[in-house]
Amino acid sequence: MGYRTSLVAISWWQSEYEVVDQTTDGNISLDKLKKKGIVHNVSDDVGYIDAGAIIRKCDFPEYYPPANDPYYDITKKWFEKLPKQTEFIFAHFAEYGDNLTLALMDIK
Repeated sequence: MGYRTSLVAISWWQSEYEVVDQTTDGNISLDKLKKKGIVHNVSDDVGYIDAGAIIRKCDFPEYYPPANDPYYDITKKWFEKLPKQTEFIFAHFAEYGDNLTLALMDIK
């Protein structure tokens, strides 16, 4: 069936992590992340796949969806309003439905 994308912006200061913002309204290119080799299965359930990637803040715009994608403006606006102290973004692709979408994309 598909997957839902969650984007979580994280700061790190003096060995302390903090979630500074998050959204389930945006989306980024899973294909581009896969080509970089930074997507991994983060699920603890053997029959289920959740994918995750950690993206440097300065690299994040590389993974925007195409400009004609309905998620482009939403994702870009979310990113541009992130606080300065954001260090990186965790992207989580949560599989739902028939559990085939991410499995067929060879995420291990």
